[in-house]
Amino acid sequence: AGPAGAPGGGPVWHFVGQLQRNKARSVLNWADWVQSVDRPALVPVLSRLAVERGYPLSVCLQVLLEVRSGSGGSTPAGVAGSGRGGIDPGDLPALAELVEEAPGLTLRGVMAVAPRGEPPRPAFAKLRAVAERLVADHPRATVVSAGMSGDLEAAVAEGATHLRIGTALFGERPGVP
Repeated sequence: AGPAGAPGGGPVWHFVGQLQRNKARSVLNWADWVQSVDRPALVPVLSRLAVERGYPLSVCLQVLLEVRSGSGGSTPAGVAGSGRGGIDPGDLPALAELVEEAPGLTLRGVMAVAPRGEPPRPAFAKLRAVAERLVADHPRATVVSAGMSGDLEAAVAEGATHLRIGTALFGERPGVP
């Protein structure tokens, strides 16, 4: 068995969300894409599992668009307390190289979530600039996954190629206690 999008047809499944290394095997049992690779420690785990299953995993690098307060250093799992992952745009080239060199992984592009409480368009413009720099070094990494139900127009205006519109289709999810 394997993901439905495995060679031979069927739907293609995308995982979006913070991924813990110890949950990677479960995700690769069904996912064809992981859109939220945001730290180097995930790369060897995903690579090994993709090689074990026998076909590549498509990967998007999650970019942190929120402005950090404080010293400006990188925070591997995103902004403390935000619940969102992402890699600092300045650290993206090194992570992209790791993915490109990893057996079983295919670098497809970038993904980001607009910061809460701010207009989304400037954040998506920043993502577009990051994506343009990435594709200059990795010409096949053309995916820009940005925009959810509430901000999809701004994302499309800034070049999004993939949208995440679950709320528009399925309604609000109940809160997590």
